[in-house]
Amino acid sequence: MTVDRNNPDESIDLLDLFALMLKEKFLVLVFTITGALLSLSYSLYLPDKYTSTTLLYIKEDSPQTPEQFGALANYVGLGSTTGQVNKASFGREIIFSHFFIRKLYAEDLLVASLVAAESYSEDTQTITFNKKFYDSDRKNWVISDNQTSSKPTYSEFYKTYNDSINFDIDDDGFIEIAFTHISPLFAKEMLEKITNEANSWAKEKALLEATQSLEFLKKELLSSSISSIKQKINDLISQELSKKMKANVSIDYLFSTLDGPIIQEKKSGPNRALICIIVTLSFFLLSLIYIFLKHSRVNNI
Repeated sequence: MTVDRNNPDESIDLLDLFALMLKEKFLVLVFTITGALLSLSYSLYLPDKYTSTTLLYIKEDSPQTPEQFGALANYVGLGSTTGQVNKASFGREIIFSHFFIRKLYAEDLLVASLVAAESYSEDTQTITFNKKFYDSDRKNWVISDNQTSSKPTYSEFYKTYNDSINFDIDDDGFIEIAFTHISPLFAKEMLEKITNEANSWAKEKALLEATQSLEFLKKELLSSSISSIKQKINDLISQELSKKMKANVSIDYLFSTLDGPIIQEKKSGPNRALICIIVTLSFFLLSLIYIFLKHSRVNNI
């Protein structure tokens, strides 16, 4: 089939396009090779990334309020208003909460390792930082000419943190947390820190609630003159003491580790082959679009 030059609205079929490709093969080749070289350069510029994972589970050993004490527990403020909280989901909310991430943001070396890391040495297992932002010798942020710190804002740190971590709960209730970074050592250490900090916060919260409940129950016990109610309050006090004891003696209060993180040797990204294929193919298609538009313009003149 040939193209009617007197009819600019006539479409070009595949044979015409193939003929144009042969005619403009040098241009197509230049576009494609340029895309291949650019994608190769870009993919080689990207640092390797490693993903460390940890497998956790929740210990469901919290003492429950007996049914016969439910009404009294609600009366004195110890009853649950939302029912049984899914502890795995509760743990996820802790890890992605602003108060938790702000606590991490207060540690300059951690922030620098996450946001200002430039490269990683496998031999020395150390991170090289971007000198424009962080001085690794003095261990502080570089002060600019206008006397402002180069420390990233909390919003920048928050975004990088969320992009680096992944939290999954399977149907059986097991939790997998993954952390990705250019340093496999830092990725492992971050998972350990996140797990420990979440456990510490949940433990402190449980101890505080138990202490406040005990103080309130003791006041109620002194103010009550009915022996049956005093007995039930004593039982509730025993439960709160049990909660406090378990919180004090438990190391992994919220998350228990089934399979801890390790220093990964195999990189998880970037997928350089995929980057090269996509970019090269894009430049090839761009060359076809260009010669098509060029040919159409010539026909319309």
